[in-house]
Amino acid sequence: MSTTGSGPKPRPRATGGRRPGGPGTRRPTREEIRAAAARAAQTAPTLGAEAGGAAVAPASPRTARTTTGRSGGRVFARPVALSREEEYRFIRSDLRRMVLTAGSLLAVMLVLLVLIEL
Repeated sequence: MSTTGSGPKPRPRATGGRRPGGPGTRRPTREEIRAAAARAAQTAPTLGAEAGGAAVAPASPRTARTTTGRSGGRVFARPVALSREEEYRFIRSDLRRMVLTAGSLLAVMLVLLVLIEL
């Protein structure tokens, strides 16, 4: 019996890496799936009516609140709605601080260069 072109062709085998769902991996339990969904819902940015359609940015570490109870005192960032102007104000202040830091480091390096050359 000849098999010239009839039937499915065998797929080439992958040579390396692990395949998802292959041996050595396990499926998450329902409880793990629910916990992951709850974590994702807590940390996912949302568009709220109070934000006026503006994108919601995560809170800075200064405004993060600690929660007690079952979470064990972990720190969670709460989303804060920022306008575009407020966001740019933060960006400008961060850039200003970076330029000041870079300038002061350059000045220190130049002073050290002069002191070492003497």
